Amino acid sequence: VYTFIQIMSVMISWWRPVSIFESRFNSFAAWCTGGEFCHADLCLHVEPGMLTSALTKAMALNDSDCNLAIEECFFSDPVARQKLNGSDKLFVSFSALWGMRLSARVLRATATTAWEHTPLEDHADVHWEAVTGVQDIQKITDFCVAQLGKRYATSSAILSATGTDCSLFKDESKKFCSELCVDALQQDGILENLNAYTVTPNKLYQEIRIWNAQNM
Repeated sequence: VYTFIQIMSVMISWWRPVSIFESRFNSFAAWCTGGEFCHADLCLHVEPGMLTSALTKAMALNDSDCNLAIEECFFSDPVARQKLNGSDKLFVSFSALWGMRLSARVLRATATTAWEHTPLEDHADVHWEAVTGVQDIQKITDFCVAQLGKRYATSSAILSATGTDCSLFKDESKKFCSELCVDALQQDGILENLNAYTVTPNKLYQEIRIWNAQNM
Protein backbone atom coordinates (compact mmCIF):
# COMPACT_ATOMS: atom_id res chain seq x y z
CA VAL A 1 0.00 0.00 0.00
CA TYR A 2 1.45 3.34 -1.03
CA THR A 3 2.08 5.82 1.78
CA PHE A 4 1.32 9.41 0.71
CA ILE A 5 4.36 11.66 0.86
CA GLN A 6 3.77 15.35 1.37
CA ILE A 7 5.93 17.09 -1.20
CA MET A 8 7.78 20.08 0.20
CA SER A 9 10.87 22.02 -0.82
CA VAL A 10 13.14 19.93 1.43
CA MET A 11 12.84 16.22 2.09
CA ILE A 12 15.06 13.53 3.54
CA SER A 13 15.24 9.94 2.36
CA TRP A 14 16.34 7.27 4.81
CA TRP A 15 17.64 4.03 3.36
CA ARG A 16 17.36 0.56 4.84
CA PRO A 17 20.23 -1.97 4.55
CA VAL A 18 18.58 -3.80 1.66
CA SER A 19 18.95 -3.79 -2.12
CA ILE A 20 21.75 -1.35 -3.05
CA PHE A 21 22.66 -0.89 0.64
CA GLU A 22 22.50 -4.57 1.51
CA SER A 23 25.61 -5.63 3.43
CA ARG A 24 26.48 -6.98 6.85
CA PHE A 25 28.24 -3.72 7.66
CA ASN A 26 25.18 -1.58 6.85
CA SER A 27 22.90 -3.93 8.79
CA PHE A 28 25.25 -3.71 11.76
CA ALA A 29 25.45 0.10 11.45
CA ALA A 30 21.66 0.38 11.51
CA TRP A 31 21.38 -1.99 14.47
CA CYS A 32 24.11 -0.42 16.59
CA THR A 33 22.65 3.09 16.09
CA GLY A 34 19.25 1.97 17.32
CA GLY A 35 17.12 2.02 14.20
CA GLU A 36 16.35 0.56 10.80
CA PHE A 37 18.32 2.97 8.60
CA CYS A 38 21.94 3.00 7.44
CA HIS A 39 22.00 6.04 5.14
CA ALA A 40 20.29 9.41 4.64
CA ASP A 41 20.06 11.76 1.64
CA LEU A 42 18.85 15.35 1.42
CA CYS A 43 16.42 15.96 -1.45
CA LEU A 44 15.39 19.38 -2.73
CA HIS A 45 12.30 20.14 -4.82
CA VAL A 46 13.34 23.33 -6.58
CA GLU A 47 12.79 25.53 -9.60
CA PRO A 48 15.39 25.03 -12.35
CA GLY A 49 16.46 28.67 -12.05
CA MET A 50 17.16 28.26 -8.35
CA LEU A 51 19.39 25.25 -8.97
CA THR A 52 21.11 26.97 -11.92
CA SER A 53 21.85 29.96 -9.69
CA ALA A 54 23.44 27.69 -7.09
CA LEU A 55 25.52 25.91 -9.76
CA THR A 56 26.75 29.26 -11.13
CA LYS A 57 27.79 30.47 -7.67
CA ALA A 58 29.62 27.24 -6.89
CA MET A 59 31.48 27.14 -10.20
CA ALA A 60 32.62 30.73 -9.67
CA LEU A 61 34.61 29.53 -6.65
CA ASN A 62 36.90 27.59 -9.03
CA ASP A 63 37.11 24.51 -6.81
CA SER A 64 38.25 21.78 -9.20
CA ASP A 65 36.67 18.91 -7.23
CA CYS A 66 33.35 20.70 -6.97
CA ASN A 67 33.33 21.73 -10.62
CA LEU A 68 34.11 18.18 -11.73
CA ALA A 69 31.25 16.85 -9.60
CA ILE A 70 28.88 19.46 -11.05
CA GLU A 71 29.87 18.45 -14.57
CA GLU A 72 29.33 14.76 -13.84
CA CYS A 73 26.07 15.19 -11.91
CA PHE A 74 24.31 17.78 -14.04
CA PHE A 75 25.90 18.56 -17.40
CA SER A 76 27.01 15.08 -18.48
CA ASP A 77 23.59 13.61 -17.73
CA PRO A 78 21.17 14.34 -20.61
CA VAL A 79 18.10 13.96 -18.39
CA ALA A 80 19.52 16.37 -15.81
CA ARG A 81 20.41 18.87 -18.56
CA GLN A 82 16.90 18.65 -19.99
CA LYS A 83 15.28 19.26 -16.60
CA LEU A 84 17.61 22.19 -15.87
CA ASN A 85 16.47 23.78 -19.12
CA GLY A 86 12.80 23.11 -18.41
CA SER A 87 10.20 25.04 -16.45
CA ASP A 88 8.98 22.39 -14.00
CA LYS A 89 10.37 21.93 -10.52
CA LEU A 90 12.86 19.10 -10.23
CA PHE A 91 13.89 16.74 -7.47
CA VAL A 92 17.63 16.70 -6.80
CA SER A 93 19.12 14.47 -4.12
CA PHE A 94 22.51 15.03 -2.45
CA SER A 95 24.51 12.04 -1.21
CA ALA A 96 27.60 11.39 0.85
CA LEU A 97 28.38 7.72 0.29
CA TRP A 98 31.07 5.63 1.96
CA GLY A 99 34.38 5.95 0.12
CA MET A 100 33.00 8.29 -2.53
CA ARG A 101 32.99 12.01 -3.26
CA LEU A 102 29.84 13.91 -2.36
CA SER A 103 27.50 13.81 -5.33
CA ALA A 104 24.00 14.67 -6.51
CA ARG A 105 21.47 13.13 -8.86
CA VAL A 106 18.34 14.47 -10.52
CA LEU A 107 15.50 12.09 -9.67
CA ARG A 108 13.07 10.91 -12.32
CA ALA A 109 9.74 9.11 -12.45
CA THR A 110 10.99 6.94 -15.33
CA ALA A 111 13.83 5.40 -13.29
CA THR A 112 14.09 1.64 -12.85
CA THR A 113 15.56 1.73 -9.32
CA ALA A 114 14.52 3.27 -6.01
CA TRP A 115 17.82 5.18 -5.94
CA GLU A 116 16.80 7.36 -8.89
CA HIS A 117 13.04 7.52 -8.34
CA THR A 118 11.29 10.62 -7.02
CA PRO A 119 9.47 10.64 -3.66
CA LEU A 120 6.24 10.12 -5.61
CA GLU A 121 7.08 6.43 -6.07
CA ASP A 122 6.88 3.96 -3.18
CA HIS A 123 9.72 1.53 -2.40
CA ALA A 124 10.38 -0.74 0.56
CA ASP A 125 14.07 0.28 0.42
CA VAL A 126 13.50 3.88 1.49
CA HIS A 127 11.45 6.09 3.80
CA TRP A 128 10.76 9.74 2.93
CA GLU A 129 9.90 12.65 5.22
CA ALA A 130 9.29 16.27 4.26
CA VAL A 131 10.94 18.90 6.47
CA THR A 132 8.57 21.60 7.70
CA GLY A 133 9.41 25.19 8.54
CA VAL A 134 11.83 25.84 5.65
CA GLN A 135 12.18 29.58 4.99
CA ASP A 136 15.14 29.98 2.61
CA ILE A 137 15.39 27.12 0.12
CA GLN A 138 17.94 29.06 -1.98
CA LYS A 139 20.37 29.18 0.93
CA ILE A 140 20.06 25.42 1.45
CA THR A 141 20.45 24.78 -2.28
CA ASP A 142 23.55 26.99 -2.50
CA PHE A 143 25.13 25.15 0.42
CA CYS A 144 24.43 21.67 -0.92
CA VAL A 145 25.78 22.43 -4.38
CA ALA A 146 28.95 23.96 -2.88
CA GLN A 147 29.61 20.68 -1.02
CA LEU A 148 29.78 18.60 -4.20
CA GLY A 149 33.08 16.84 -4.69
CA LYS A 150 34.02 16.75 -1.01
CA ARG A 151 35.44 13.52 0.37
CA TYR A 152 33.58 11.15 2.67
CA ALA A 153 34.27 11.66 6.40
CA THR A 154 35.02 8.04 7.30
CA SER A 155 36.41 8.63 10.81
CA SER A 156 33.55 10.93 11.82
CA ALA A 157 30.95 8.52 10.46
CA ILE A 158 32.36 5.65 12.50
CA LEU A 159 32.73 7.71 15.66
CA SER A 160 29.23 9.19 15.35
CA ALA A 161 27.82 5.67 15.59
CA THR A 162 29.50 5.25 18.99
CA GLY A 163 28.12 8.51 20.36
CA THR A 164 31.65 9.85 20.74
CA ASP A 165 32.29 13.58 20.54
CA CYS A 166 34.37 13.62 17.37
CA SER A 167 34.86 17.40 17.21
CA LEU A 168 38.62 16.87 17.02
CA PHE A 169 38.06 15.06 13.72
CA LYS A 170 35.81 17.76 12.28
CA ASP A 171 37.08 18.57 8.80
CA GLU A 172 35.05 20.89 6.58
CA SER A 173 36.56 19.28 3.49
CA LYS A 174 34.78 16.02 4.33
CA LYS A 175 31.17 15.02 5.10
CA PHE A 176 29.24 11.88 5.93
CA CYS A 177 25.60 11.41 4.98
CA SER A 178 23.59 12.60 7.97
CA GLU A 179 26.20 15.27 8.76
CA LEU A 180 25.53 16.77 5.33
CA CYS A 181 21.78 16.75 5.95
CA VAL A 182 22.06 18.52 9.30
CA ASP A 183 24.63 21.04 8.04
CA ALA A 184 22.34 21.91 5.13
CA LEU A 185 19.25 22.34 7.31
CA GLN A 186 21.17 24.50 9.76
CA GLN A 187 21.77 27.01 6.96
CA ASP A 188 18.08 27.86 7.43
CA GLY A 189 17.99 27.65 11.22
CA ILE A 190 16.65 24.09 11.41
CA LEU A 191 18.07 21.67 14.05
CA GLU A 192 20.50 24.34 15.24
CA ASN A 193 20.90 22.59 18.60
CA LEU A 194 22.60 19.56 17.03
CA ASN A 195 26.28 18.94 16.38
CA ALA A 196 26.05 17.70 12.81
CA TYR A 197 29.13 15.48 13.06
CA THR A 198 27.55 13.43 15.88
CA VAL A 199 24.23 12.70 14.15
CA THR A 200 23.62 9.25 12.67
CA PRO A 201 20.85 8.57 10.11
CA ASN A 202 18.67 7.06 12.85
CA LYS A 203 19.29 10.00 15.18
CA LEU A 204 18.40 12.36 12.32
CA TYR A 205 15.15 10.46 11.78
CA GLN A 206 14.20 10.97 15.43
CA GLU A 207 15.13 14.65 15.39
CA ILE A 208 13.20 15.39 12.18
CA ARG A 209 10.08 13.74 13.59
CA ILE A 210 10.36 15.95 16.68
CA TRP A 211 11.08 19.08 14.59
CA ASN A 212 8.12 18.46 12.29
CA ALA A 213 5.76 17.89 15.22
CA GLN A 214 6.82 21.23 16.70
CA ASN A 215 6.70 23.14 13.39
CA MET A 216 3.49 22.03 11.72
